Amino acid sequence: MNQMYESWMVRRICFGLLACCTACAAKFDQPPGYAGTNLQATMSIASLQQSHIPGNAEKMTDGQVISGIVTANDANDNFYKTIVIQDSTAGISIRMDGFGLAANYPLGLHIFIRLNGLWMGEYGGMLQLGGSADFSNPAYPELLPIPAPLFTKYIVAGSIEPLPPPLKLRYNELDQEMHSRLIELDSAELAASDTGKPYADAVNKVTVSHRVRFCGGGSLYLRTSGYASFAKAKTPGGNGRIRGIYTVFGSQKQLVIRDTSDLFMPGPRCF
Repeated sequence: MNQMYESWMVRRICFGLLACCTACAAKFDQPPGYAGTNLQATMSIASLQQSHIPGNAEKMTDGQVISGIVTANDANDNFYKTIVIQDSTAGISIRMDGFGLAANYPLGLHIFIRLNGLWMGEYGGMLQLGGSADFSNPAYPELLPIPAPLFTKYIVAGSIEPLPPPLKLRYNELDQEMHSRLIELDSAELAASDTGKPYADAVNKVTVSHRVRFCGGGSLYLRTSGYASFAKAKTPGGNGRIRGIYTVFGSQKQLVIRDTSDLFMPGPRCF
């Protein structure tokens, strides 16, 4: 009788453990509220930008969704509290009030952004998305970043995808439609006075702009934060290609790189 009772108890214990483990798996395999990739873009980034009124900051109140691939983040601290995304039509910067964004928003991540409640505005002529706007100076409303507790309310991560190749452009093709896009330009070199110099002032944490010239004519500025992990590295002295995120500040054309591998300049100079 004791053996039968012990056997029955063992079966009961095993059944209870199995049921418990199954319940645990069911609980943790699918976190409550997880949206996954069920979201779909309802408009393109270019269409969103076309709805902007120049000089204004707009709060979005409809249920539109955009999506894009992350092409830049704060991995090397050259993009401050910002990620940059692009779809097949355009690119845009997302201001986010947090650090270490690259851990959750790596390069190549396909993300979906719920626009309802977000704001769109300008900084130096560049369109950005943010969490709110400061109208203390009505002539120049300031876009404020999305608060960290609200990241998941507005931004939904999809899958990791191949990073889109940079758009290969000529200097005369740099226009407003290229803002916040990952681009590449050939026959580029740093101005002679800017070669062999630190990318930025890492000691005083000051942003520095170096002039980039093109053999076919034209120039722009390579802008690097003093907080960038590569700020102390020296700029190359040869000629070649340069890639990065195209930006402007007023009338000044700028390029912001993710790291020094965005420059490849082994060739002879043309200036």
